[in-house]
Amino acid sequence: MAFTLTTLHTTITTWKKIIQMPILVLTVFFFYATQPSKAAQYEWTVRYAKTNPDGVFRTVIGIVDQDGWHFPGPIINVTEGELVTILVQNGLPTESTSIHWHGQVQYKTPWMDGVQQITQYPIFPTQSFNYTFRASPSGTYWYHSHTGGQYTDGLYGAFIVRDVNDPYRDLPENVIFIQEWYHKTITDSFDIFTPHYPDGGVYHPEIDFVSGLFNGKGRYNCSLLTDFDNDTCTPNSPYERIIVNYNQTYRFRLISAGSQFTYTFSIDKHNLTIVATDGVYVEPYTVQKLVIAIGQRYDILVTMNQPPAAYWMRAVTSRTFNESNGILQYSNVPNSVEPDSTTFLTPFKTLNDSEPLVPTNQNSFTLQPPIFKKVATLNISCNEPIKSKCFVNGKQFMLADTPTLITMYERQPAPHNISNIIDFNENDTVLVIVNNFINISHPMHLHGHGFFVLGAGPSSLTDAINFNYQRDNVALNYNNPPYRDTVSLPQQSWLVIGFTANNPGSWLFHCHIPYDMEAGMSVIFNVNGTISPPPKDFPIVRPFSSRAPTFRMQNITLGTWLKKQLGIYVVSSIAILWAIGI
Repeated sequence: MAFTLTTLHTTITTWKKIIQMPILVLTVFFFYATQPSKAAQYEWTVRYAKTNPDGVFRTVIGIVDQDGWHFPGPIINVTEGELVTILVQNGLPTESTSIHWHGQVQYKTPWMDGVQQITQYPIFPTQSFNYTFRASPSGTYWYHSHTGGQYTDGLYGAFIVRDVNDPYRDLPENVIFIQEWYHKTITDSFDIFTPHYPDGGVYHPEIDFVSGLFNGKGRYNCSLLTDFDNDTCTPNSPYERIIVNYNQTYRFRLISAGSQFTYTFSIDKHNLTIVATDGVYVEPYTVQKLVIAIGQRYDILVTMNQPPAAYWMRAVTSRTFNESNGILQYSNVPNSVEPDSTTFLTPFKTLNDSEPLVPTNQNSFTLQPPIFKKVATLNISCNEPIKSKCFVNGKQFMLADTPTLITMYERQPAPHNISNIIDFNENDTVLVIVNNFINISHPMHLHGHGFFVLGAGPSSLTDAINFNYQRDNVALNYNNPPYRDTVSLPQQSWLVIGFTANNPGSWLFHCHIPYDMEAGMSVIFNVNGTISPPPKDFPIVRPFSSRAPTFRMQNITLGTWLKKQLGIYVVSSIAILWAIGI
């Protein structure tokens, strides 16, 4: 074939493309390889600080991140399905710790549930744990220490999982934490580790209300102290103020981080429209007051349609009727103004429990409960009046030496003689009947699953009322009942919930009152099935400083990274070859 200028031009053009191809491929490769993956990454240090949330100075446990020390902890905002990586370093010199992500089901990531001696070993001083999981389900959640009652000393914060289809996503919003507050640490307040009796028993008292906080702020009357100065108590400590605009509707994400009391929440002169509970959308339900138990969350809409002023937000304790306050302030009102508003006079409507709340089709779960084929009956009691021990089915819960999730994964015999464990198989449909033989209500929280609230008996001030199937089954609601992860067990009465055990792992079901949990009011639901391997460095035993920064932030192996980059290279090469016609 004759060699012409046209042939030469074609040959040069072809070789030019061949030479350019690797350059283009490498350019695309390094562009995508250096882009951050869709992940929310945090690095925290848990640390003490001396501060005065209500005016009285004391040691508080908070979280240090790039913005400084926080109490309550920093708010996490992520999108449902997003990969979350939180590296937690324990900077407490004398305490171990762990972080539980309350309400996040940890589907296929049971090692990340954050419960000491159940899903992990504790994080010892100077050591760290890399929590990595997919944020799910969406809604209002919170994180807190799950080592003893440590969260009552300040180690907690909000965990908000955004739903891209949230019907209320365009509304301005605020997180509101309410809690009681003590001037001693949890260990000193409850004195749960000090023997008081010849047999070594310890006392779990119901301690008196001392103070209360809204978003970590409150006001204690310093004159009530025997002796005080500016180093021990600052008078007129500022209340939490939420600034709002007239005629605007706001979404408040209300979270109870209490340790002993159920609260009745209200905002003077303003209606509360409940649109979600424990992350579950419900048909709008308007009240003037709502009762919230420890660990529960409510999303409420409030329209600012009252004369511009400052109004009290109130949280009143059950049984003792102590009141904590924050301030709702319209934007044109000076910050120096404190409310002179009064609470609702009768008649007013109060949400006392979940019964009136109807889940909507916006939720991702099936609204109709399944047919429950297994039944677990739990009888809860404590030694009265000295609550040195609490029992479930006559057995006091104790922590095992080895986390029960490790025992499950290694297929070792479960420590039934130590921990109170009930076994289920994957996808069992379980009806849980809880009978309360104690003269106070209990906020019951299930890890790893949400549940249907099928029914509850009336509170009793005299004799305990046990669930009776023939008498009470007709009262259970199997038609789109409330669905949540934390529910109140009535005083000396019964509760019935149901769930599908579709998440293999070792999951705690417990009272969220710290001293009851420490006294033994807990049970473990072991859901047998395929459990993913633990993290490669589990348990964490190395000091924080020995971890490579790339591992700390990415939590992926070199092999995984190379496979990912090779895939990018192959796909990019095919695309470019197709584009230039080679």
